[in-house]
Amino acid sequence: MKKLLLTGIILGMTTLFVGCGNSNKEPEVSQAYLDYISQAKVEIVNEDYAKAEKFLTLAYDENQEDKVVLELREQLDMFNRLRRSLNDPTALTPEELTSLVEEARDYANKEYTTNLLVSDILEMAENLDTTVAVSNETESVLSDLEFEFYNKVNEEKYDEALEIADRLMTELDNYENINGVEYVGGTLETVVNNEVENIKLKKNLEQRREQYPGHFENLMSLMQSEIDKIDNIVKIEESLDYGDSNDWTYIVEVFFPEPLSRAGATNKITFKILGNPNRTPSYFNIIDMAGEETRIEL
Repeated sequence: MKKLLLTGIILGMTTLFVGCGNSNKEPEVSQAYLDYISQAKVEIVNEDYAKAEKFLTLAYDENQEDKVVLELREQLDMFNRLRRSLNDPTALTPEELTSLVEEARDYANKEYTTNLLVSDILEMAENLDTTVAVSNETESVLSDLEFEFYNKVNEEKYDEALEIADRLMTELDNYENINGVEYVGGTLETVVNNEVENIKLKKNLEQRREQYPGHFENLMSLMQSEIDKIDNIVKIEESLDYGDSNDWTYIVEVFFPEPLSRAGATNKITFKILGNPNRTPSYFNIIDMAGEETRIEL
């Protein structure tokens, strides 16, 4: 009902206000121009900004000098810029967002013939300013936690590092809720999660060393000596898998640029140490690129 009333007022008053705006020997405006302006204002009230922009373009084509069409086009442009930034704050840098907020505030404080979107512009500028402030604060917290996390990893204080990783992930969720997007680059969560898996692997391997003092270490050294004989290694990946009855398998995969030419070949050699609580590991298996398996014993 409020929209209908406001729409009626706009349709009834547009001719009056545009006419008054041209009383000081300004060029006369056409009826088509007045109709386009009226319809543009109606669409703005109805929040159909795409249609409003079309009618303002038509009005501008009719009259490129009248203040009303010039001001409404500027207001709608500012309004759309703010709306896009609120929907996706990461589309601009923090400095660009701050500059946009200041520009919008300055714009909203000027005198206009028509103020149809001015209050909306000011409100959106304040909302964007709040979003920027909270995002900047969250990014600062994330940066501090990331620094602290890697310090603990380098110091081999893995339990503390895992606690920090949990806090970091919570802050990442907060950041995504604020911005509606992933943290800039989208890589921090992946990198930290990978590092967390490495920490868990190191902790588990340490448990294996404690479980089989000296024995597991010797087996690892023998495996490493076999890996050292290999050339053209692209990367090495480690993992520790658990099976039934507390069985476990320590796996090292050594990758190469290209697989063997023969069918079914892979581009990696796999080393495996198998163990369980009732048996001390005394050998490891090597699965070559062709899938053939060899046992190496202590």
